[in-house]
Amino acid sequence: MPTNYYKLNLASLPDDLYNKETDVKEWLALTTTSKGSFPPDSLNRVLRLDAAVELERIIGISLYMIGNVLPFALPLFVLAAIFTSTGLVLLKAFLLYVGILASLQKFIFAPMFMKRYKRKQLSKTDIKDNQYLHTERNNQKYNSLQFIWPESVNRPALDDTPVIFTSIPHGAAPLGITCYPVWSKLFNDKLCHWTCAPVVLKLPIISFFMKHMGYIPAKAKHIVDTLTKKRRECWRCAGWYCRNV
Repeated sequence: MPTNYYKLNLASLPDDLYNKETDVKEWLALTTTSKGSFPPDSLNRVLRLDAAVELERIIGISLYMIGNVLPFALPLFVLAAIFTSTGLVLLKAFLLYVGILASLQKFIFAPMFMKRYKRKQLSKTDIKDNQYLHTERNNQKYNSLQFIWPESVNRPALDDTPVIFTSIPHGAAPLGITCYPVWSKLFNDKLCHWTCAPVVLKLPIISFFMKHMGYIPAKAKHIVDTLTKKRRECWRCAGWYCRNV
């Protein structure tokens, strides 16, 4: 017998439903179902993208990638600047480029989308609410993201069951599979943590945001501690797996 599949178009999810307080039933009410498979070409549609969202993601993704390499690249630029005039020019150009991007994000796009999505500053304690960061909402739109899942994991199947979610490796950046709120709402109500290489949580700036999203080091000690000693939570790791305990 063909399996029932569910599909939720996250890119077209109404913005007023993108918050922690929204009942998951309102998300599920927007799903479509199919037995066995969905119609041809129904999963590869790219939605029209708001120009402001596209521009924010062009800048935001660039900053995200720079943030991952800056602690390693900057010393090389400085070293080159000390010994060559070309290196000095490159260092100035690089710092100017990063400064412009960071200023646009901080003073224009962040306030714009925090207002649009009715967001507030990151909380020191409410990780689940932090996961509704405006950048994640824009990632969903930028990627025309759709989620598809079989009936076997549809609510309430995973409400009280230990679970491991797996996904393919993400390549240079996990832009299409993070979408933190989805993993903390769609399949059950447990907070979904992610892990990453320990060094990433020591990088300036980017580590601040990752810690507030609930990331912890991808080390056995931290994983076991969270799975066995803390409240019932969902887990998702860079590599990648997720488990409810």
